[in-house]
Amino acid sequence: MYFNQKNNFASATNNIKVTDTVNRSIITGHYAEVFKEKDSVFITKRALAKSFQENDSIYIHADKLMVTGKPENRIIRGYKNAKLYKLDMNGKCDSIYINQKTGITKMIKKPILWSGDNQMTGDTIQLINNLKTDKIDSLKVFYNTFIINKDSINGFNQCKGKELIGLFNKDNQLHNIDINKNAEYLYYARQEDGTLIGIDKKISASINLKLVDNQVEELTN
Repeated sequence: MYFNQKNNFASATNNIKVTDTVNRSIITGHYAEVFKEKDSVFITKRALAKSFQENDSIYIHADKLMVTGKPENRIIRGYKNAKLYKLDMNGKCDSIYINQKTGITKMIKKPILWSGDNQMTGDTIQLINNLKTDKIDSLKVFYNTFIINKDSINGFNQCKGKELIGLFNKDNQLHNIDINKNAEYLYYARQEDGTLIGIDKKISASINLKLVDNQVEELTN
């Protein structure tokens, strides 16, 4: 460990651990630089951020993590090869931005998010955390939105548009999805025994999907 009292700078190597009791998060890695006057921490070498939620935790991994701001207004940034892990959700992107005060997580540049049987992509993906319940309750995908969902057999239902808004239920499953602007949907229609009876394609200004156990149950446009 190295500390420069004049510049309020410190650095350390091996088994670094930074605990934020206000935001219930822990950041670890093997090299860190702390700038006390700027309330910032830079961590690299197996950098990992863990945020605790009710009955769950979110893990953020990236080549580099930067933590800035005072505890009540803390921001976490992950650069290069960022990955997100949660009990029922995971994703990856080039960079990630987390504002712990507003509860917004942004996945930036080629983001991919998996939730249950659903895979979503777009230019930017936002996860919105409910600050009262401390759970992710919605997500937004902006521009070049694409979602694919494997049906009960071997088909892949697909939907694309300009913007996606998804809502999670109390079990952290997607239950409602709105695709807005230039929406297109490809759906494999099957009988109860799984026999394929047709492939339905819809084009509309907007499309709404209702999901049950991560499977599309109802479609309206």
